[in-house]
Amino acid sequence: MLEIVIDFDAVSVHQVQNFGEVLFGAFKAGKPASVSLADIDRATNQLRVVVPYRSRHRVRMTLKTISDLLGEHLLASRARVSETTNEGSDS
Repeated sequence: MLEIVIDFDAVSVHQVQNFGEVLFGAFKAGKPASVSLADIDRATNQLRVVVPYRSRHRVRMTLKTISDLLGEHLLASRARVSETTNEGSDS
C-alpha cells in the first residue's frame, strides 16, 4: 500500500477539509485511490490519500488528479505532496 501525503502551509483548517471533500469525490468507487471521510473531518494541515494496489499507472493517475485539483483550487503553491509506503500492510 502507498500513501500520498499532502501537507498544507498557511491554509485554514476549513480549506484543508474542503479540499479533502473534493478529493473524496474525485476518488469515488472505481478510482485508483481513496480518502477517508473520517480522516478529512479530523484534518488540520494534512491529508492522506491511499493507493491500495501499488502500480506506476495508479500512482501516476492519483498524483495527476491531486496536482490538477490543487491547481484548480489555487492551493498548488501552498501544498507539498510526498509518497510514503506502508510495507507492513501489504499481503
